[in-house]
Amino acid sequence: SKPKDYDKCLLQLQYLSCGNIYGKDTKYYKTRKNYHDADNKWCFKYEKEKQSYIDGDDDCRQIAFGSFGQHYTSLYVNKQASAYNNNPYKKKDDFTQRKIQFLSSVKYINDVSFLKKYAVRDGYNKYGAMAYFNGNYECIAIQTYWDNRIWMKPNNLKDTQYLDSWKYAKWIWKVSIIIASHLCEWIGKCRFIEINSYIQSIQCNLEINHPLRRLFKPFLYGSISANNHML
Repeated sequence: SKPKDYDKCLLQLQYLSCGNIYGKDTKYYKTRKNYHDADNKWCFKYEKEKQSYIDGDDDCRQIAFGSFGQHYTSLYVNKQASAYNNNPYKKKDDFTQRKIQFLSSVKYINDVSFLKKYAVRDGYNKYGAMAYFNGNYECIAIQTYWDNRIWMKPNNLKDTQYLDSWKYAKWIWKVSIIIASHLCEWIGKCRFIEINSYIQSIQCNLEINHPLRRLFKPFLYGSISANNHML
């Protein structure tokens, strides 16, 4: 059985580990009010039940707005639709109309497309993707760069082939978020650049028995050897 204060402890943990980049008026902000809202209970659950393709979209929403991928999420500025609407001489065929309609529904994007420039081993598809979200924080499309295609959220649940492609597009985006957050930022930037530079500054400028150096040592001990193991 779960401890009496299980939910409160879990909420505190998510405050420490996740937080949120959007204001207090959004339902994904980890506030006590939102926590007691029955519609937002899924935000505070770690247990994973069996999910369908569409239910799995909630994972995209959680990653982009309330977890480790939120710092790649930004407001979307619809420049293309504005350009078309403000220019009466632009040709607006059926494709263009559908494009304008889609872009008008996009409110947020989660962009890790910068990973597309990195090479991968033979037989593997390239990293890099962009997820599109509407005003309800729902993932409505994902752009993958290995095939340069935008995958729209499926409406026909009987089209299993497209459902598999949609699931694969979401997987590419999720993997790209993990690579961008963990490999590029945590290992590359934080550990190899910032922590190493910090330790080097301490060791080069503070004597071995300096009070500040002794204060920092428990927090920095083992960092260099850990970084060497990653190479």
